[in-house]
Amino acid sequence: MTAKFDETNIQGLTEQEALERLAEDGYNELPSAKKRTIFHILLEVIREPMFIMLIACGFLYLVLEVSKKR
Repeated sequence: MTAKFDETNIQGLTEQEALERLAEDGYNELPSAKKRTIFHILLEVIREPMFIMLIACGFLYLVLEVSKKR
C-alpha cells in the first residue's frame, strides 16, 4: 500500500491562487519582535541564576582575600 510520487506532475499555485492566499494570510515572514530597551536587556541578564552565582562567588572571594591578609 505504498503511494508513488509522480515528479512529472508537480504544479504550483496559479497566480490568482497566490494572490488570494497573499491577501488572506499575508507575507510569509515572521512577526516583528517587540523592541527591547537596554534597561530590559540588563534586567534579563541580572536575573540569570548563573550571573547571580558569579557575583556571589566574586564577593565571597573578595571577603576571603581581605580576611586572609589580616
